[in-house]
Amino acid sequence: MAHKDGQPVLVPFTLPGEEISADLVPAGKHAFRAQDVAWLTESLDRAVPPCPYFGVCGGCGLQHMNDTAYTQFKKAQVEKAFQKFKLDTSCLEDVHKVPPGHRRRINFRAVKEGGTVSLGFHQRRSHKVTNIDHCLLLLPSLNALIHPLKEVLNTVLKDQEKAHIFLTTVKEGMDALFVFSEGHVLNATVKSLLTDWAKEHGVVRVLLQAQKKEELLYQHKTPHVAFGGHDALFPVQAFLQPSEAGEQQIWAWVEQHLPKRTKYIADLFCGLGTFTFPLSEHGAVDGFEGHHKAVQYLNLSADQQRTKHPVQGTQRDLFLYPLSPNELNAYDMVFLDPPRAGASNQVKKIAKSTVPFVVMVSCSKDSFARDAAHLLEGGYKMDKTYLLDQFVWSPHLELISFFSRP
Repeated sequence: MAHKDGQPVLVPFTLPGEEISADLVPAGKHAFRAQDVAWLTESLDRAVPPCPYFGVCGGCGLQHMNDTAYTQFKKAQVEKAFQKFKLDTSCLEDVHKVPPGHRRRINFRAVKEGGTVSLGFHQRRSHKVTNIDHCLLLLPSLNALIHPLKEVLNTVLKDQEKAHIFLTTVKEGMDALFVFSEGHVLNATVKSLLTDWAKEHGVVRVLLQAQKKEELLYQHKTPHVAFGGHDALFPVQAFLQPSEAGEQQIWAWVEQHLPKRTKYIADLFCGLGTFTFPLSEHGAVDGFEGHHKAVQYLNLSADQQRTKHPVQGTQRDLFLYPLSPNELNAYDMVFLDPPRAGASNQVKKIAKSTVPFVVMVSCSKDSFARDAAHLLEGGYKMDKTYLLDQFVWSPHLELISFFSRP
């Protein structure tokens, strides 16, 4: 970022200390954006982006940094967020990176123009689709479906029609949801083509969405995902950690810090039970989650599993109805993994409770720092904070931290 007349100038893909020439265009009322950028000097921290679509595709923004500059940049963003809320940065561990090629779920965009389907992701600041043949972030099983997807969509879509395709790698193979643009007709021919495509390419379930209606087109097996050695039922498009490797690393850190004696655990924003089931090896777990379907599937999965300790999911909007201090005091430990917005109302209640041990996981450094400050104000001590980079080549990090009462 540079400045002109006291206003910020947004210059993508540059590094500190570099000199450029560029044309400036307004970016809102109080900023400029650089375009037609030419580099006069380049930083020693600059790297050759490994992806041929970098700079056009809107998916990755940091491939122009070498590894050292990249990890330093990501940790520095967390340090700034901590400093804003007067948090001690000495508890921050170095960034642990999940390598590219591990992402297990993806949302592709597709459009047919001029008789040809483009499939990929939106371009930067645009709704135009970047047509890709592969993505460095994805598991090989997801990349293997890109070409077959283009082939079947070229037959299914009419010119100018669009679709979103949500793919998730599950234990049995691949789970797919096709969301078609308004006006698309799901006739028998379309359904037959997509069914044949699924059978040929190891897709175990296909759901279709068009005209605001959703239908199950095909299911060969019931999709499951593994949470700490337990097979959990997977509803279409449900939330998962981006990578199994990242999820396992989070749990490894959590298990390393768990108190020796833990009988009753509250898992807040528990989803399908990503950490509910691993936690059940250490104590009885009550999971709380706002989404009805997630709770329904968690309880169905719990009924089918032999967990060491009981698991029970309860639907509850923790933003509107956070657990009270009295409710929280029944637990030896609270685990919370809220959405990006954080859990300010709930954390304030935890800060007033007597819960001896709290684990907080967050994909937002800013909401994490704010919520951590609430816990410290309530008398908690913050121990190690781990930084997990499973959002590779993006500015985002996963934070995992531990709080205890002295």
